[in-house]
Amino acid sequence: MWPPVVSPRHLLLATLIAFSAPAWGQSGYIHGPDHCFRFTAPSGWVLDNRSGAQDGLAMVLYPVGSSWSNAKDVIYARAASFKPAAGDAEQKIKGQVADVLGMYRQGTPSITLTARKVQDLKSSAGQAGELWRFTGHPNGGEEQVAYFVGPQTVNFFVMQISKSETTPPGAAKLVELASSYREAKDCVPCERIGSCTSKK
Repeated sequence: MWPPVVSPRHLLLATLIAFSAPAWGQSGYIHGPDHCFRFTAPSGWVLDNRSGAQDGLAMVLYPVGSSWSNAKDVIYARAASFKPAAGDAEQKIKGQVADVLGMYRQGTPSITLTARKVQDLKSSAGQAGELWRFTGHPNGGEEQVAYFVGPQTVNFFVMQISKSETTPPGAAKLVELASSYREAKDCVPCERIGSCTSKK
């Protein structure tokens, strides 16, 4: 697994404090002053709001029987501010894609990372999104990202896949996770309830 990209301007604005052990079959949420969205772990995956803390991640997911540190495929959730010039939803997502490419290339100028849109998404709540694929990582891995445009932020799930394949086996889990995406207005600071996860 390689480190997640963290942009100083796009740090996740969330007050997430975890007190419970990770559990399989849970629902959770990400929130901050300008965003709140809920989701449910895909079948056979763990939703964990503790293990990614050292990487600045409020919520991470990985297959049952593995861990955040040793899983071949992992997912994390984030939110990012809109680019100033972005108008519609398509431009807001493309702005975030451009930021990711720029951050990787700034760290490694010779990197040949490229991005392409794979398909449109729609959550069970009826919210439209897009699935993008990033390839060309020096380690041979790739990332697939499910983007949704919220009222004030681009909200997304990043799947890091350890080895590039034509159809990565874990990618279906990202689509399953994306289908559970739901924008909400009822998120509360996690310390008030003991955790940002709950049983289905």
